[in-house]
Formats: sequence, C-alpha cells, structure tokens
Amino acid sequence: MTYGSSLSLCSTQPKDLKTLSYYIMHMSVAMLVGYCVTGSLIMAITLSLLEPTVQAIAFFFHEKVWDKQAITTMQPQESSV
Repeated sequence: MTYGSSLSLCSTQPKDLKTLSYYIMHMSVAMLVGYCVTGSLIMAITLSLLEPTVQAIAFFFHEKVWDKQAITTMQPQESSV
C-alpha cells in the first residue's frame, strides 16, 4: 500500500474545501445584496453569477498590465554617456 498519493490528496483537501466554502459564501452574500437592492430573486441570482465572471475578466487584464510593467521595469536602462 502506498501512502504518497493519498497523503498529497489529503494535504490539499483543506485548501480546496476552504476555497469552495469561500466561493459559496461570496455567492450567497452577492445574492443577498442583489436581492436587497433589486427585490427580485432572478436579478439577484443573475448578479451573483455575473459579478465573478466580470471580476475574472478584469483580473486577467489587470495581470497583463502588471506583467507588462514588470517586464519594462526589469529591462536595463540605456546610459546617456
């Protein structure tokens, strides 16, 4: 019996559960706020699903800008001598 594969699975499980619980909490809060603001359950569900999608797209472009900034910062400066 090998323990290596089962140990690696068990060691990531708490992190995965924490991520899942945070996702559920985030969606629940977004849905509750959406319902309080709109009074519509359909609109609340739509907003709670739409917001993370837009956030993920915005994060993608945010990372691109930061990566580009890091590349230009790391390039050696030309001397004017």
